[in-house]
Amino acid sequence: VIDRIGAKHVGGYICDSTGNTRVSRRVVDRERPTVIVLPDGCHHINNYLKNIAKLDYFESPILVVRGTIRYFHESHFAIADLKRARLELDITRGLESIGKTRFATLFRSSRSVQQCSPAIQRAVSYGRDSFNSFQDYFGEKMTRSVFDFTHKLDQLINIGRPAANALTCLE
Repeated sequence: VIDRIGAKHVGGYICDSTGNTRVSRRVVDRERPTVIVLPDGCHHINNYLKNIAKLDYFESPILVVRGTIRYFHESHFAIADLKRARLELDITRGLESIGKTRFATLFRSSRSVQQCSPAIQRAVSYGRDSFNSFQDYFGEKMTRSVFDFTHKLDQLINIGRPAANALTCLE
């Protein structure tokens, strides 16, 4: 690739640290000592976010986020009720699934649950489908479980947002 572009036009390159790229990095280092190898910032930032998500403190809100998204993706009644509630409340964005191959999806999904919370509350109030054990975290009254969930979810999102936004820019 460097030869096609022209060596005088390449000052550096970025690659992750997987086994197949390590070998090519060494080859480029030997053949082109003037080209700077830069670390893969996306993977480092994503590892930082993964470490935050592993903290015991955030175990409960992450469990609720995962269960809520799973429920609203598996139940046809729930999908319809959430869509109806979002339209009534003028909430334009829906729930985002947690992916395995994209960076920071847990934090984006958490934000989507936070933004859809009023619609989730309303969808649960329709009573057409039983919303499993997670409905206690979306009650209209500020119980201890609602407060703890919303508080920790806010903290999780606020801690992860700068890194997630940086990843969005770098991807």
